[in-house]
Amino acid sequence: REVAEANSDLVAVLESMSFPVIVFDDTLTITRSNAAAVRMFNIPGGLRVTAGQLDLPSEMGGLGRQLGEVLAEGVSRESRIDFAGRHFTLLTSPCALPSRDSPGVVLQLVDVSGLVRAQQRLQVSQARLAAVLDNSSNFCTTVSCA
Repeated sequence: REVAEANSDLVAVLESMSFPVIVFDDTLTITRSNAAAVRMFNIPGGLRVTAGQLDLPSEMGGLGRQLGEVLAEGVSRESRIDFAGRHFTLLTSPCALPSRDSPGVVLQLVDVSGLVRAQQRLQVSQARLAAVLDNSSNFCTTVSCA
């Protein structure tokens, strides 16, 4: 009973995530995905879909290779992907799939567009500050502010 409750809780957590999460088995077939992943990648329900069959933007063309590397090496990977005018961090991590007695890979695609825009604004502000400071020291040298 406790295992069933824990499983139910984990499914609820997975579904509550606002970013896509997909779990692949060792053949790179989807074993689980949340609603955000179904929407973003048009994953058909009830079918055994492989990574190669996903409706991916061209910017994610190397996904199958990345998933295979994570499976083979057992090491997480992180990469930045930009598409549809947005910025994403793609996280792929190895996981154990006890129900299949085999390894798997968890994919998470997190929209970091807000963070990227904030970094860009900060860089512009820093450049303006540097220009003001540079001009201030030039002015002081010319007028002899010392």
